[in-house]
Amino acid sequence: MPVAYIDIDSLLLNYKYSIDINEVLTRYYENSQAKLTEQWRKFQTEAEDFQRKVDTQTFANRERAESEAQRLAKKQEDLQKLGAQYSQEFEEKQISMREKLRQILNLHLKEYNNSKGYHFIYGKFGDNMLYSNEIYNITTEVLDYLNQRYADDPSLKPTD
Repeated sequence: MPVAYIDIDSLLLNYKYSIDINEVLTRYYENSQAKLTEQWRKFQTEAEDFQRKVDTQTFANRERAESEAQRLAKKQEDLQKLGAQYSQEFEEKQISMREKLRQILNLHLKEYNNSKGYHFIYGKFGDNMLYSNEIYNITTEVLDYLNQRYADDPSLKPTD
């Protein structure tokens, strides 16, 4: 019975589509974190300004100080919600892109296997295989096939 295996770690590190997905996800994460950090900096400036006014008793009356404190508390809560929203959006994007990667891998492995005739193609991930003979390792061959298919089909390019 013809069998083979693919080293998943190597596949994910060297498959150009996987590399591009990671770059898109990294940019997405960094952009959302930059936006959130900027919002927190503005909030911090406002909070420090508020504290100076409290310390110097600059507010016209107590109600005005309480109103400003409530506004800042609401803004802080909104920023915490925004951070949670960004995290959730990132997680959803990550799940979606990894699912698309899985679908593409399955499709291309079926195409690849049409001419190879393997009954099983296992995925070796970390140390999940107790023993594997290198003659059954088709990782390099599959990577070449996948990267060529990716290069030939610009519609596969992930978008931000």
